[in-house]
Amino acid sequence: MDTGADTLYSHDVAVAVIAKFYALIARLYGPNVGLEYPPAVGWPQLTSDLCDKFRMTPEAFDLVCHIPYFRHPPFIMFDCRPHRYVDDVFIPLSGVKEEDDGNEDEARGYPPHIFPLANNTSRNGCVLLIDVKHGVVIWYYIDGAPPMQGVPKPDAPCVFQQEDFEELYPDWRNVNDDDDDLDLLPWMEAPTYRIETFFALAKEQLLRMNWLPEFELESDYTMQELKVYGEPNDEQRDRMQIMIDAGWPGDEIWDWRRAVEETKEWAYIRYKMRSANREIYKAKNVAQIREGRKTVVHEKSGVNTEEKRG
Repeated sequence: MDTGADTLYSHDVAVAVIAKFYALIARLYGPNVGLEYPPAVGWPQLTSDLCDKFRMTPEAFDLVCHIPYFRHPPFIMFDCRPHRYVDDVFIPLSGVKEEDDGNEDEARGYPPHIFPLANNTSRNGCVLLIDVKHGVVIWYYIDGAPPMQGVPKPDAPCVFQQEDFEELYPDWRNVNDDDDDLDLLPWMEAPTYRIETFFALAKEQLLRMNWLPEFELESDYTMQELKVYGEPNDEQRDRMQIMIDAGWPGDEIWDWRRAVEETKEWAYIRYKMRSANREIYKAKNVAQIREGRKTVVHEKSGVNTEEKRG
């Protein structure tokens, strides 16, 4: 499949846009995440012998050697954290594993020109795969398509080709003689964006607050994602207003400490109100039971159901 000249890979462009997006994440969360930049020659601990260990092409390995990393990786989108390839304990996730350990999908891995920049932390999260052969990001949600409706559509064609498939499944034709259809894994058909396009899209979601950090969770902030582009619910509107009042997304006036403290206060008040409502419901039901009648008020639906005492 011809992906066109506009999806060709540029190392310098990839490094620049990833670094710029990470810098925005660091400004959002504050200095505790510890964004660290490599020297011009790349991270010294990522020596050339690790290229084979990580099972990457030289181009893919060169990229992981020159991008910044978070000392304490935060959520960069819903249930998704970036990898730290500079860690000695890193277990390679890219490429075909030498031995099948019984996990068929894991054993197949990714082609060596594709590696995970960030990985999901739950079944609802997503994986960001960088493809240096075609110059694209594969945005793969574990449970299917991105849940936020209205997000800009992919601007690059699916780049996974039959030769890539057969590289990962060398005995595919031997076990599928009667079936010529490729049984692709979900990530192989996930939305595909040019690298520049994807990180511009991701930056926009943060600036517009379509992705919202849950600052009340101390240092391990998670990230909410609006179900519909630009259409928050009541809780998300409250979170947005707190961030706006703290200066987001202003370059100079953003006060992340204020946002954290006010979000914690708002979350505590919200929790107390919910607790008080539950106590009111309980007290009301107890009183009605004593009167010989019980009304059960369902908090979510608001429907009353009556139970008569015999």
